[in-house]
Amino acid sequence: MDHELEDIPAEIQRDWRRSRSSFKLANLIVSEAYLTFTKALGSAGTFLLFAGFSLIGLIFIYFLVPETKGMRFEEVKKLLQKGFRPKLFAPKDTKAKLNLRNNMSRSC
Repeated sequence: MDHELEDIPAEIQRDWRRSRSSFKLANLIVSEAYLTFTKALGSAGTFLLFAGFSLIGLIFIYFLVPETKGMRFEEVKKLLQKGFRPKLFAPKDTKAKLNLRNNMSRSC
């Protein structure tokens, strides 16, 4: 058992282990592909390719992942359980409400 997880509830431990496994798989893919890409594209091309993947990931996160700053764990859990819909895909009337809320909070 992992010593750093002893005091953490089992539900969170399970999620943490899953994410750790995904991270290890991603590292394996990158490390296996690196030499192949370096031979085909050269060092600069390989780093540009990985930078492009990182940029795509950043854009994905910016537009599709909800903002959870300042929220408690329970609030985040509720948000994700009820089904989060990114602003990008929200109905037009919802976008108008979000803009109204943002404008009101800025003026306060």
